[in-house]
Order: sequence, then structure tokens, then C-alpha cells
Amino acid sequence: MHDRWPSTLKTARDIANGLAMQMGPHAEDAPLWQAVETELGGMEHALLQGPSSAVPHNADMIALERTLAERLFRRSDGAKVIVATPTLAQGLNLPAHMAILASDMRADPDEGGREALQAHELLNAAARAGRAGHLANGVVLLIPETIIGVSATSVPNPVARNKLRAILPEDDRCLEMSDPLQVILDRISAPDGDDADVEYVLNRLVTALADDGEDTPLEERFPVTKSFAAFAASQAGKVEAFAAQIDALKATLQSRRTPAPGRSSSAQRTFRA
Repeated sequence: MHDRWPSTLKTARDIANGLAMQMGPHAEDAPLWQAVETELGGMEHALLQGPSSAVPHNADMIALERTLAERLFRRSDGAKVIVATPTLAQGLNLPAHMAILASDMRADPDEGGREALQAHELLNAAARAGRAGHLANGVVLLIPETIIGVSATSVPNPVARNKLRAILPEDDRCLEMSDPLQVILDRISAPDGDDADVEYVLNRLVTALADDGEDTPLEERFPVTKSFAAFAASQAGKVEAFAAQIDALKATLQSRRTPAPGRSSSAQRTFRA
């Protein structure tokens, strides 16, 4: 194992051992494996020594090895993970579901030590997740070398925060989380007349309730108290206002229930949350 890239090779090997998947060779790759063996004077000198469920990819590998690693990862029945240095981020189009960027720094070959990756380099690396022609979407996990701590009584370090803001473009930053349920609850009480979205949700909720004759609480069919909207109301100190909106929802659902044939309107159930 080369001392310059111990973590790349060791990480790939550890992941492969953890996956415990048997990877067989493909006949079409046989000439490439033979060429690697010939060029290196034996596979014992290769950094990529055979098909594996996790493969390395770094600048110390010869071009044939890197080509084989990429081919193994592109196959649906090939490697599940590719562990790479920043060499992989420079324009390769691989069908990755997730890209984990283990650091925002790299080794500095000129000065020694570590140097920070530029914002465009991190964005280029992040773009390995979800690529046109392979996957429409991807997940990117960036682990900064200086971990950004957040607590209820403090804000992130301004230097680290500004770096993250520089990395993320204006149209791809964190958005405020909201619950669609809260939107519906707000619209139910709004005097704006008919609302197609509200009508759709109410109709779905009505049909989701138990058959006539059963006294099934609304909460069992639709646990509104466990929704994100309920949590947000609790955090904002608006529990009573949220409860009033839920009462309005129940009243609306109750008014939309029609009695079964042969029953009077008094036979309708009372829905409880």
C-alpha cells in the first residue's frame, strides 16, 4: 500500500469487508486486467487488485487502474462505493446516488500541510451525486474539517458559516421547513372561497375515516398531534391556536359526512382528535 494514499485504499478495503459482497470479473475487462498486470510486473504491485464492492480512485493509480475502477462503479452489478481523492471530481460523470465529501481541505503538495478547497472545487465534487443521463437527483454530505457546532444558545462560527454560504449558490441554500398540513389548516379558516388544494385534502381525509357505525377517533387515522405542524406550534408557543385549527378541521370533516341510507343525521359519528 502506498504511504501517500493510505486512507483511500484502507477505507475502500474496510467498506468492501463490511459489505461482504462477492464481485466476479467481467469477460470484457479481461484485457484491461491483463494490461495492468503486464505494466506493473504483477498484480501484487497494483493498488486495484481485482473486482470489489468498494474500489479506490487516486492519482497514484496508473490510468488503467483508474479506468477499471470507474468501469466497475458504473455497472449496476459492480462496485457500490468508490473512494476517491479530489482527482475524481474533475469532470467524471458517474451514476452516484450519494457523494460524501469527507473534508473541505486537501494535502498541499507544494507547501506541505493542508490547504482549503475552493468553493467551485467543492461544488464540482458535489456534482458527482446525481448526473444527467444517470440519476435525476443525488444526496451530498459535506463534512467540514472544522466541524460547525450548533446549539440552542449559540450560532455557528461566522467564518465557517460564511464559507458555507460561499459554497452554496443563492438558489440552492437551506429553506425554511414547513408542514403542508399547516398550510391547509390556515386556508380552511381563510375567507377566500373555494380552494382546490383544500378540497382535495378534505376529500381524502373524509374517505380515510372508518366506515359508518364505527367510532374511530380521527387521531388514530390521522395523527395530527405527531405532525411537524404540531411540533412547530409547540416550539412557537401556539399550542392553543393550533388546537383551535384542528377543531375547525374536525368540524369541517364532520359536516361533510353523510348518513348511511336509512339513518338520520343524528346517527353520524363524532370524530375525536
